[in-house]
Amino acid sequence: MIIGEQVREAPTGWAKELAKFLSRLWSLGTKVAVELKFPVPDYKEKYKAQLLDARDCLYPVLRKRSPRVAVNVIDFLEKRFAWYLNGDNFGYEPRLLHGDLEFWHLFWDKRTGQLKGVIDWGGSHLGDPDYDLWRPYCWWGERFIREAGKALQIKLSKKFFQKLNFFWDAQMAHRAVRSIVVWGDREGTGWSVNNLVSHVRKQKGLMR
Repeated sequence: MIIGEQVREAPTGWAKELAKFLSRLWSLGTKVAVELKFPVPDYKEKYKAQLLDARDCLYPVLRKRSPRVAVNVIDFLEKRFAWYLNGDNFGYEPRLLHGDLEFWHLFWDKRTGQLKGVIDWGGSHLGDPDYDLWRPYCWWGERFIREAGKALQIKLSKKFFQKLNFFWDAQMAHRAVRSIVVWGDREGTGWSVNNLVSHVRKQKGLMR
């Protein structure tokens, strides 16, 4: 039993606790992870496939619902995937990742700020260490990640944050695709598609 609480808004001061957890996880070594048969996805192929899925499933739905909105969302996604797939984003040293650090998978002692437990390891794999930081970035923002990054001795470059944003952008598109695949072009897909549209509007505003 984990004694702790899920926290949607974590104070920046807790970032070092997350960094401590990630440092231990990433230090386990690729040999151990391979011996334990953790997946080793090819990120380039993974995101190429996600882009094709978006073109096949998502773009037609967007065009049908609102051609004007579709133009903006599609242009944004095409540029973001092109930046990632055609850029120098694959020279990382693989590490064992948790792979799904949503806030509800982390349990904290709210009194001390200690990270008491981490659940849902189903997405664990060998991959780009930056991938383990995009969800905390999504929930807790740049200041939190800068504190964690300093503790992890990560180069906090513009490119680093662009990559975190790409992982976030791609996941929002992937969620919309999944809902369309499951539900079809029906009311049930509205939530994820609308979330993607809102996300793109916000991201485009930040990139101006």
